[in-house]
Amino acid sequence: MLLEERLAEAKAAGSVDLKALDMVVASTREARLKSGAHIGKWTLRAIEADWEGYRRDSAGLRAAMLRQLDFEAQNLDPWLRRNLPR
Repeated sequence: MLLEERLAEAKAAGSVDLKALDMVVASTREARLKSGAHIGKWTLRAIEADWEGYRRDSAGLRAAMLRQLDFEAQNLDPWLRRNLPR
């Protein structure tokens, strides 16, 4: 069974925190947009012109990614471990 089917079943059964799942989906979408903007902004020339700015922005992006991973681990990992085949 596909993950999407398992999630649909879990939603129907109420065995997954829908609010957490919606938050993960929304924050993942936002993270993709931020990542795309970062890549678009920081061309090789821009990095050469403002190395410290690039480092600062990159550190912020990495910190946001780590927060996202922590949130997913706390809210989705338990459900995934119970419901995905090994």
